[in-house]
Amino acid sequence: MATLVNLSNAQDAKLRAESKKNSGPKAYYLKEYQGLDVVTRAKKAAMLASDNGRCWWVHDWVFRELTWRDPNATSRT
Repeated sequence: MATLVNLSNAQDAKLRAESKKNSGPKAYYLKEYQGLDVVTRAKKAAMLASDNGRCWWVHDWVFRELTWRDPNATSRT
């Protein structure tokens, strides 16, 4: 007599969907940057790197690098 096997992968698909929610890159920030939005974090980092704005070119470069977004990409956080 043949034994029947459950070929439905509904339970496996559910487990994969649950683990997929928690996967992906994680962002870890120093305590001084936690809870800040992207622009505020960029301003604070740029001011720190540029000696409170004294080196304006460093400030501009750091701020632009941290706030630049790829217009072709989907929403990234």
